[in-house]
Amino acid sequence: EAIAPADGRTIADVTLTYFEAVSQAVSCPVFIYQPPGTSEDYMVTIDVIRRLADLPNVVAIKLSTNDAQYILDMAWAVAGKDFAVITGAETAFLAGLASGTRAVIGQGSTVNPQILCAIQTRFEAGDLPGARDAQRAANRLVQESVNAVEFMKRYATEHGYPVKPFSRSMASNAYGKHRPALSDEDYGQFKGLLESELPAFL
Repeated sequence: EAIAPADGRTIADVTLTYFEAVSQAVSCPVFIYQPPGTSEDYMVTIDVIRRLADLPNVVAIKLSTNDAQYILDMAWAVAGKDFAVITGAETAFLAGLASGTRAVIGQGSTVNPQILCAIQTRFEAGDLPGARDAQRAANRLVQESVNAVEFMKRYATEHGYPVKPFSRSMASNAYGKHRPALSDEDYGQFKGLLESELPAFL
């Protein structure tokens, strides 16, 4: 979004030219991240994602959205290609798996990875009710979370892995939103919820 098209070029042209240059400049795998809040004009389309998937070294894209229609369209567009679509909102992981995405990266990836893993392993085993239960647990944890980053740091510190400072300002992040500091009460409530949900997925 920082690069505006010029000389009659389109946003799609800018996106493709940028990643063509990156692809040619490196010999390592390139993962593309489309963060939440990306301007609709700059979001990948069926045509753009297909062309990105054909670039050397470009191997995956993380789409941070819970729009199941969009996730399906993007996964469908690259079906059969050696390219992964990664669900970027864990609340849409089951929908993503059913649509053809390969993995998830969300706030629970560091706090409750067992639950996210259960969504995938149960889905792949054909246990759709079990996968739905795991997805609902993941959704509840997202819905009840006041400040996931601060919780993770406090929880890790409490378990012998000190991570400080706990709080992190999002004021300069155009794609993030301000989260209130985590009170002791909020921390205790969410810890209780997490620890009540986890045993079913260990």
